Amino acid sequence: MVRVTFETTYWTNWGDHVRVVGACAALGRWDARAAPAMTCAHGANARELIWTAVVDLDDDDDDD
Repeated sequence: MVRVTFETTYWTNWGDHVRVVGACAALGRWDARAAPAMTCAHGANARELIWTAVVDLDDDDDDD
C-alpha cells in the first residue's frame, strides 16, 4: 500500500465538491460517487481554493 496526496488549486462555487477519480478501487473505479472527496482550504489569497485528498492506494489492485 502506498499513501498518495493529491492537491490542486481550483475555484468552485459554494457547495461544490471535488473528487479524485480513477480506475482502481480506492479512486472509485471511475464512479465519481464512490471516489474520495477532497477537502478545501483557502490559499494565499481569498480567491484561491486549495483542494487536498490523501488516499491509500493498494499496489495489488490490477486496475491501478
